[in-house]
Amino acid sequence: LWYNALTDRFAFSVRTTNTEGTIEATTLGSPAASTWYMLTGIHDSANALIYIRANTLVANSAAFAGASLGGTADFLLGVAKTNAAFSMDTGGNLMTGGLTAYWKLEEASGTRNDSIGANNLADNNTVTVVVGRIDSAAQFTAANTEYLSIADNTALSTGNIDFTFAGWVYLDTLV
Repeated sequence: LWYNALTDRFAFSVRTTNTEGTIEATTLGSPAASTWYMLTGIHDSANALIYIRANTLVANSAAFAGASLGGTADFLLGVAKTNAAFSMDTGGNLMTGGLTAYWKLEEASGTRNDSIGANNLADNNTVTVVVGRIDSAAQFTAANTEYLSIADNTALSTGNIDFTFAGWVYLDTLV
């Protein structure tokens, strides 16, 4: 899940060794600065589709026929292993059943702990903390190339399965 400054849209991308698929949240339109958005990216392996949903708007979808997904990711928000629908967690009461990892990103600095497992995220280039939508939030400064990462492992490798990434996003400015 990311913001594409060239098209002024939120986007969701998945990649295999030879193929990349990207879908943009065109239903939402251009996001506004200083606004919270719940973004959800979904890979549907049975129907070879990827989806992005911004807030509760209808999801945009695109075909993605990549045969096998995998690798490492610099920043992950949550990985669900079930086909169950994902609901916005507006009150901070997310039910963690079926999740592989859940990062609140409330730590002031350093390692960001996985609330339900051992998939802790390493801090790269000093990601800071600010007031969040629910409690605190990680703040990423693009100019400093700040990100959180974890090495590829069997718990987080998605492969060609259904999976969902979701998180609250707030853009200070639109670049």
